[in-house]
Amino acid sequence: ELYALSKSSPTIKELEGFIRSHSGDLHTKHYLNLIAQRNLIQLLSQEPKTNKEVQRKILRLSKSVLATISRIDPGYSEWMGRIMKRMYESQLALLKIELQEKKIDKNTFLEKSEDIWNHMKEVEKCDILCTPCNI
Repeated sequence: ELYALSKSSPTIKELEGFIRSHSGDLHTKHYLNLIAQRNLIQLLSQEPKTNKEVQRKILRLSKSVLATISRIDPGYSEWMGRIMKRMYESQLALLKIELQEKKIDKNTFLEKSEDIWNHMKEVEKCDILCTPCNI
Protein backbone atom coordinates (compact mmCIF):
# COMPACT_ATOMS: atom_id res chain seq x y z
CA GLU A 1 0.00 0.00 0.00
CA LEU A 2 2.81 2.44 0.86
CA TYR A 3 4.62 1.51 -2.34
CA ALA A 4 1.55 2.30 -4.43
CA LEU A 5 1.00 5.50 -2.50
CA SER A 6 4.63 6.57 -2.98
CA LYS A 7 4.43 6.00 -6.74
CA SER A 8 1.43 8.32 -7.09
CA SER A 9 2.99 11.48 -5.65
CA PRO A 10 1.33 11.28 -2.22
CA THR A 11 -0.01 14.27 -0.36
CA ILE A 12 0.67 15.13 3.25
CA LYS A 13 -2.85 14.02 4.19
CA GLU A 14 -2.42 10.67 2.44
CA LEU A 15 0.86 9.91 4.23
CA GLU A 16 -0.57 10.98 7.57
CA GLY A 17 -3.59 8.79 6.80
CA PHE A 18 -1.35 5.80 6.06
CA ILE A 19 0.49 6.22 9.35
CA ARG A 20 -2.75 6.70 11.26
CA SER A 21 -4.59 3.80 9.60
CA HIS A 22 -1.74 1.37 10.33
CA SER A 23 -1.01 2.52 13.87
CA GLY A 24 -2.80 -0.56 15.22
CA ASP A 25 -1.04 -2.99 12.86
CA LEU A 26 2.50 -1.61 12.64
CA HIS A 27 4.83 -0.58 15.42
CA THR A 28 5.70 3.12 15.31
CA LYS A 29 9.30 2.15 14.49
CA HIS A 30 8.35 -0.34 11.76
CA TYR A 31 10.28 0.28 8.56
CA LEU A 32 7.11 1.12 6.62
CA ASN A 33 6.24 3.80 9.16
CA LEU A 34 9.79 5.13 9.02
CA ILE A 35 9.60 5.38 5.23
CA ALA A 36 6.23 7.12 5.45
CA GLN A 37 7.60 9.51 8.08
CA ARG A 38 10.66 10.24 5.94
CA ASN A 39 8.42 11.02 2.95
CA LEU A 40 6.18 13.15 5.15
CA ILE A 41 9.18 15.16 6.37
CA GLN A 42 10.19 15.73 2.76
CA LEU A 43 6.71 16.91 1.74
CA LEU A 44 6.30 19.16 4.78
CA SER A 45 9.71 20.72 4.04
CA GLN A 46 8.61 21.54 0.49
CA GLU A 47 5.50 23.44 1.59
CA PRO A 48 5.74 27.02 0.28
CA LYS A 49 4.19 28.57 3.39
CA THR A 50 4.90 27.05 6.74
CA ASN A 51 4.08 27.99 10.27
CA LYS A 52 5.14 26.95 13.75
CA GLU A 53 2.96 23.85 13.74
CA VAL A 54 4.45 22.56 10.49
CA GLN A 55 7.99 23.27 11.65
CA ARG A 56 7.34 21.56 14.98
CA LYS A 57 5.92 18.54 13.15
CA ILE A 58 9.04 18.34 10.96
CA LEU A 59 11.21 18.61 14.06
CA ARG A 60 9.25 15.94 15.97
CA LEU A 61 9.22 13.50 13.04
CA SER A 62 12.91 14.09 12.32
CA LYS A 63 13.93 13.40 15.90
CA SER A 64 11.82 10.26 15.98
CA VAL A 65 13.24 8.89 12.73
CA LEU A 66 16.83 9.77 13.69
CA ALA A 67 16.48 8.10 17.09
CA THR A 68 15.54 4.85 15.35
CA ILE A 69 17.88 5.06 12.38
CA SER A 70 20.93 5.86 14.52
CA ARG A 71 20.43 2.53 16.33
CA ILE A 72 19.72 0.45 13.25
CA ASP A 73 22.31 2.03 10.96
CA PRO A 74 24.85 3.98 13.04
CA GLY A 75 27.21 6.29 11.24
CA TYR A 76 26.72 8.64 8.35
CA SER A 77 24.30 7.85 5.56
CA GLU A 78 22.56 9.79 2.83
CA TRP A 79 19.21 9.11 4.48
CA MET A 80 20.44 10.39 7.83
CA GLY A 81 21.93 13.49 6.23
CA ARG A 82 18.66 14.44 4.56
CA ILE A 83 16.66 14.01 7.76
CA MET A 84 19.22 15.97 9.79
CA LYS A 85 19.18 18.78 7.24
CA ARG A 86 15.38 19.08 7.43
CA MET A 87 15.53 18.97 11.23
CA TYR A 88 18.09 21.77 11.44
CA GLU A 89 16.24 23.84 8.85
CA SER A 90 13.07 23.58 10.92
CA GLN A 91 14.97 24.55 14.07
CA LEU A 92 16.26 27.65 12.27
CA ALA A 93 12.77 28.48 10.99
CA LEU A 94 11.34 28.18 14.52
CA LEU A 95 14.10 30.42 15.86
CA LYS A 96 13.32 33.02 13.21
CA ILE A 97 9.62 32.92 14.11
CA GLU A 98 10.46 33.33 17.80
CA LEU A 99 12.65 36.33 16.98
CA GLN A 100 9.90 37.90 14.86
CA GLU A 101 7.39 37.35 17.66
CA LYS A 102 9.89 38.90 20.08
CA LYS A 103 9.95 35.74 22.21
CA ILE A 104 13.75 35.77 22.04
CA ASP A 105 16.20 38.61 21.62
CA LYS A 106 18.70 38.99 18.81
CA ASN A 107 21.64 37.74 20.90
CA THR A 108 19.80 34.55 21.82
CA PHE A 109 18.84 34.09 18.18
CA LEU A 110 22.46 34.49 17.08
CA GLU A 111 23.79 32.08 19.71
CA LYS A 112 21.22 29.39 18.99
CA SER A 113 21.46 29.73 15.22
CA GLU A 114 25.26 29.50 15.39
CA ASP A 115 24.89 26.29 17.39
CA ILE A 116 22.52 24.87 14.78
CA TRP A 117 24.90 25.82 11.96
CA ASN A 118 27.71 24.03 13.81
CA HIS A 119 25.53 20.91 13.92
CA MET A 120 24.89 21.32 10.20
CA LYS A 121 28.52 20.27 9.66
CA GLU A 122 27.38 16.71 10.33
CA VAL A 123 25.10 17.00 7.32
CA GLU A 124 28.13 17.95 5.23
CA LYS A 125 29.92 14.83 6.48
CA CYS A 126 26.97 12.74 5.35
CA ASP A 127 27.09 14.40 1.94
CA ILE A 128 30.85 13.91 1.56
CA LEU A 129 31.04 10.36 2.89
CA CYS A 130 27.96 9.12 1.07
CA THR A 131 28.68 10.58 -2.35
CA PRO A 132 29.93 7.93 -4.76
CA CYS A 133 33.34 8.72 -6.14
CA ASN A 134 34.08 8.45 -9.83
CA ILE A 135 37.36 6.68 -10.37
